[in-house]
Amino acid sequence: MKWGLSARRVLALGGVLIASLTISRLEALEGQQPLNEALEALAHQTGFRIEGADRLEPLMVQPPTGDPLRQVRRWLEGYNYTMTLAKPGVIESVRILGARGAPLSRQSSGVTQVSTHRQGSHHEVEVRLTGPSGTKTLTLLIDTGASLLVLPASLEGALGFTPETLRSGTSQTASGTEPVQIGRLSRVSLGHAEVADVEVAFMADDKLKGQQLLGMSFLRHFKVTLDDAASELILMAQ
Repeated sequence: MKWGLSARRVLALGGVLIASLTISRLEALEGQQPLNEALEALAHQTGFRIEGADRLEPLMVQPPTGDPLRQVRRWLEGYNYTMTLAKPGVIESVRILGARGAPLSRQSSGVTQVSTHRQGSHHEVEVRLTGPSGTKTLTLLIDTGASLLVLPASLEGALGFTPETLRSGTSQTASGTEPVQIGRLSRVSLGHAEVADVEVAFMADDKLKGQQLLGMSFLRHFKVTLDDAASELILMAQ
């Protein structure tokens, strides 16, 4: 008889425990919403574009709090995505590519992600350049304001350029108009991203002051995202 009473007490306590756990779970879920809905709501509130929200798993998340940039990164930790910033810390657009699996490459998904090196407020990347009869791997400054890829004149010979393979031109710089020699690189490679027949301008070394520019003659072939906070360049094939 005592055993029966003890068993009923245990069952009763078990029922209270189960009820408590159920209430706790319900309280934890209260106020949550599907990840895709939460992300689209945040995009609407802060004014950025969102693409590929239908690729998100049906996960429940708490409403956004704090900095939108950190919130989006936290929500999308398990996904491959590209993010464009209107200015440091301000999202312009987010494109979700799918759940994170193997590292992205141009061959598998049309996307290349490359870590950058900081030079003050600017970013540099390692680029492999192939000329008429020479190849060099150089550190180039990412410059979307430069219409061409720009190199110092001292590299003309190392890449196999001769006077016959170059034509004269001019370049508008902050200090005025500068003469340049313009040619075409056989190939430019950055990570998995490769472009053939890329126009390049060679400028006097003293005018460049040690800088070498990755300009739009290469970058125009991609949708470009430069994540300043993460020091990452993302290239999506057009």
